[in-house]
Amino acid sequence: MVIAGSLASFIDRLQHHLVARCMLASAGSRIERTAIRDDLESSLPDDGTATDMSFWTAALRSTD
Repeated sequence: MVIAGSLASFIDRLQHHLVARCMLASAGSRIERTAIRDDLESSLPDDGTATDMSFWTAALRSTD
């Protein structure tokens, strides 16, 4: 399973993931948590490789 095409891509995705985790912790409702997860999925940078995006979103889906 490839989770990033390069070190720079990995760091960028990791930053997105960590920010989303912090935002989920402060979300006041399920609607906010859903919006945060949807935003993360749509804003994950695409590095042009066949990477497994579910790796980055799976832990965020388990917060409900």
